[in-house]
Amino acid sequence: MNALNRYGLALVFAVIHRDNRALAPVLILGSVLAFDTLAFLSGNSFGWLRFYITEIPLAILCAACIPAVRLPVPRRKPKSALVSASLTFGRVVVNTVLACAAFALVAPSLPSTWATMLNHRLGREESHHLTALFDPAHERGLDATAINAYHVERRVASFIDAMHLPHGSVLTDSGNSFAVLVSTRDLKAFVIDSDLDFERAVADPPRFHVHYLLVPKGSYYDAIDSAYPGVYDNGGGFSTLVKEWKGTGYTPDWRLYRITAQAFAADHDVLGGH
Repeated sequence: MNALNRYGLALVFAVIHRDNRALAPVLILGSVLAFDTLAFLSGNSFGWLRFYITEIPLAILCAACIPAVRLPVPRRKPKSALVSASLTFGRVVVNTVLACAAFALVAPSLPSTWATMLNHRLGREESHHLTALFDPAHERGLDATAINAYHVERRVASFIDAMHLPHGSVLTDSGNSFAVLVSTRDLKAFVIDSDLDFERAVADPPRFHVHYLLVPKGSYYDAIDSAYPGVYDNGGGFSTLVKEWKGTGYTPDWRLYRITAQAFAADHDVLGGH
């Protein structure tokens, strides 16, 4: 409701003052939110809060449209200095009031966002972590171990950091290993999905100087497992197990494999071009 108020006021000001600038954020960013909402209602989206992040710039831009309104400046310069000073003072007062009104419209979004993230029905990804962290005794709260949901991934990152590997040594799918990547002190040691050579590195790790595979167990989708089915269980037939970490109820088991270039070349001579 608070968001609708901001959008409504911005459009009202745009109509009254014949200023169509407010239409730009509403039409461009609002269309993204409309798509997300329709996708969720039709069952084609998970409805995660992060899908609605467009609301943040949209809310700020709509609120900014209100103080952007200016009082009309007289075409003729007033003969009296007192009248001129009064008009200037009036514009300053009105603009200040409008700016305060805009901030007042944005401020309620902070507690409403917090309440939404704590709601188990709405904050599907965030609520169990926040509830366990700030209210572990809550009757609807999940296991308090949610506080340390990614402690396994932090251990994985620490182990790999301690190896002091060259750049691009570890191949992993960031869709699953994001918690490892945000915990590491040496992100350049990893080859991840956003790297331009990721797909080619998956197809031929030795050729791209990749020495290790970091793979999860039972992931929904993993690019490495898709290329080498069963890689978590047997290292794809061309790797040896270095380290294994048992996951929690929130995170999977992890395995770090060292690639044997000769074994890979023997099994993938056509793919790797060896």
